[in-house]
Amino acid sequence: MYGFAPVKKDEAKWVEKTDKEIIDAILGFRASEMLELSKATTVCGYAPIAVLLSALKGAKGKLVKYATSYDISKNKDAIVGYAGIVFEK
Repeated sequence: MYGFAPVKKDEAKWVEKTDKEIIDAILGFRASEMLELSKATTVCGYAPIAVLLSALKGAKGKLVKYATSYDISKNKDAIVGYAGIVFEK
């Protein structure tokens, strides 16, 4: 189980799909959508992310790197996604 969403199979793909939706909301400065998506999963720092998105209106976000703990460990028991995002005005 990841956060509040049970995952029965293809855990790594589910995490990547879910993370992509959240990352897309962040890159699109859609704080409300990011917060709503965060309710269905576990996003560390969702409140500070929402504040950042509100403060940086008009900036441009770029995904620099995305990876998961599964990429290294191949352990599907607890997969964590990591996104490096740069914001520029």
